Amino acid sequence: GVQTCALPIYLELTYRNEIVGNFHMYIDEDEGTMSDVMLLPRFRGKGLGKILLIKAMDISYSYLGGFESDRRGMTDLQDNVYESLIRNGIISSNYEINYDKAQEMINSIVEKYL
Repeated sequence: GVQTCALPIYLELTYRNEIVGNFHMYIDEDEGTMSDVMLLPRFRGKGLGKILLIKAMDISYSYLGGFESDRRGMTDLQDNVYESLIRNGIISSNYEINYDKAQEMINSIVEKYL
């Protein structure tokens, strides 16, 4: 058979030269798997996890043309990130990104840290 290899993607979110969060995504020929999402505890609850998730979704759309999420096994905090994005119209219930609203959210979060 034909061997395929996964494309690993690693994204770091930094603030003042400190890594505050990251995620790994592995993309093979027909799906992406995001795992190892991490945000340091003192940076949680500030919207930074939302930025990581939107970027992960954006990368998935760019490389795969879509995004799916298996939300089984998620913590309540992780689930709340999705629910907040859906509630605010930044993503739809089937994970399509409203890029204008996403950029507005990212800008407002980033302004707090400048």
